[in-house]
Amino acid sequence: MFLSVKSCKKEDLILVAQEIGENVPPTAKICDLKGIILNSDEYKSGPDFVKGILENAVTDRKLQEEFELEKIKLNKEQEFELEKIKLKQQQELELEKLKINSELELTRMQTQNQNQGMIHQQIPETSNAKKKFTLPKLQFRQFGDDLKD
Repeated sequence: MFLSVKSCKKEDLILVAQEIGENVPPTAKICDLKGIILNSDEYKSGPDFVKGILENAVTDRKLQEEFELEKIKLNKEQEFELEKIKLKQQQELELEKLKINSELELTRMQTQNQNQGMIHQQIPETSNAKKKFTLPKLQFRQFGDDLKD
């Protein structure tokens, strides 16, 4: 019976023993569980019935394990997708920050250029051309000369 059902685990044997109404000690080992099942009245009266219970227990456990694996895989995929979304949002945020910083820098430079233009307008442009400078004519009086008014 146990050879025909492959990948039978201790938990499956415990479930079968409980299903057929046998008491299972908490410290029972696999060989003890096999002995309990083989010596039970249910097995002696219908071994195919007990074998069916064991096959169902193994199948149910495998389905449950597959379900759990699928659930874990789905959770990992969801976490991966969430991480991708977070990364994309972070990249978009960084790009937006760069755009804002470049616009601020451009505005600052334009303001600085306008201020420099205003300073140039206020200060007359100095050129290399020589300007004629004339001194006022002074009248000197020598000692004893009369001045004409």
